[in-house]
Amino acid sequence: NNTVLEHFDEFHCRYLAITDPKAKFDALFGFSYALKHRSEWIFQFENQRKREKMVESLAKHWRNLMVRSTAEELGVDEEFSYQALLTFLDSFKLLCDSIETFGNPPIKFIYKAGNKKMVTFDDDCSSLTTGDTRTVSSRLSN
Repeated sequence: NNTVLEHFDEFHCRYLAITDPKAKFDALFGFSYALKHRSEWIFQFENQRKREKMVESLAKHWRNLMVRSTAEELGVDEEFSYQALLTFLDSFKLLCDSIETFGNPPIKFIYKAGNKKMVTFDDDCSSLTTGDTRTVSSRLSN
């Protein structure tokens, strides 16, 4: 419901303050999971811009986290949990793609690295290492 949209800014600020990749993953997955399974916020038509901003910010957080962190750093195993995470993110993307925008541009959840519409990293985030970027980006581009 509207509560999700009202509290996203607080979540966003708290998320940016977290430095440990595993803690970032836990917070981001928890928030995203709640959004997916309590999807009433999708039908809050009077808050179109807030919904769009929230979805874009979540996608950016996922991109940044997955490009900068290995599965091990996130605390998930590569073979099963990481693949389940990608499946979850794809299903969340489908949910976001289905949001009615009444003629406005669609709300896109672009969480995969390498997408031409990728948003640049925040100034307060750490720099990337080339090896991690290539390894994770190639997995996410598939």
